[in-house]
Amino acid sequence: MINEATTYGVYEFGDNTQLCCVTRACPPLSAAQVRVKVLSTSVNPIEIKTRQGLGYVAAQKDADAFLPLGYDLYGEVVEVFASHSQFQVGQHVIGMVGFASNPGTYSDYITANEAELLAVSVQENDAVSGLCLAGLTAKQALDKFTDTERPLYILAPTGGVGHLAIQLAQLQGRKVVAVSTRPEHSLLAELKVTAISYDDFYQRQQQCDLLDLIGGDIALQCLTALSPGSHLVTIPTVTKEKVCEQAMAGGVTAEGMLVAANLDDLKYLYQAYQAGKISINVSHYFAMADIALAHSCMENAEHVGKVIIKA
Repeated sequence: MINEATTYGVYEFGDNTQLCCVTRACPPLSAAQVRVKVLSTSVNPIEIKTRQGLGYVAAQKDADAFLPLGYDLYGEVVEVFASHSQFQVGQHVIGMVGFASNPGTYSDYITANEAELLAVSVQENDAVSGLCLAGLTAKQALDKFTDTERPLYILAPTGGVGHLAIQLAQLQGRKVVAVSTRPEHSLLAELKVTAISYDDFYQRQQQCDLLDLIGGDIALQCLTALSPGSHLVTIPTVTKEKVCEQAMAGGVTAEGMLVAANLDDLKYLYQAYQAGKISINVSHYFAMADIALAHSCMENAEHVGKVIIKA
């Protein structure tokens, strides 16, 4: 029986130097819960924003409380509540765990609800944790678009969500255009996607679908290229209201999206991954003890695709 876990998070909001670890007693399992040994997790923008004190999760933190971080999980079940559990000790699982109010996968052990987990092959590698939050975000954002005959432009296409969204849209048979600060990047060439610069996009005026993964001033400027009748889905929550308001003023259908745990979606993603129809590009691996370096890597835009943390 696992009695305690070492988890990384923050007591105080700020830069990556605020990240620290604490060792805490594991809570007793309840019905439909399992204990999982974390094999890998990954860094997502929401964890950086939370660490900085931004967003809903940060706002719920009590002043002196420790706030654990991390949502992505690839791990091995080490304890189940009862014999009727749908999982067995020794099974490997993936999932987006605790989203959004109960993060904590930056840890060596995590208590997870069975409804959040999908059993996977024991032969998986650490990269598969990067499929969870980013893959679910990409799939659920694409599901918002209804006219698959229109061209789909994706902002920030070399990030974790972006490179998966390209591949998922290609599986739908969509015409995909990546809008990037680095349109000549080798990843975009490997994905066989048309890539243009932001300046090129600004010069266009057309009715299309736009998946905004960057938000802020760049997203606002991109709106000038959208003709009335276009459809925008914006992911960054901090600028969602402003971007959607301006888009709708120009006759564009606009909506934000918050990812949700969904086993059917996760199963679809994993089956596509297993079949070789989508891949997870990992540019950096870090040990859990180097979580601050992993955050720095993403904040400084040194990564391409996913940043994976090995427990």
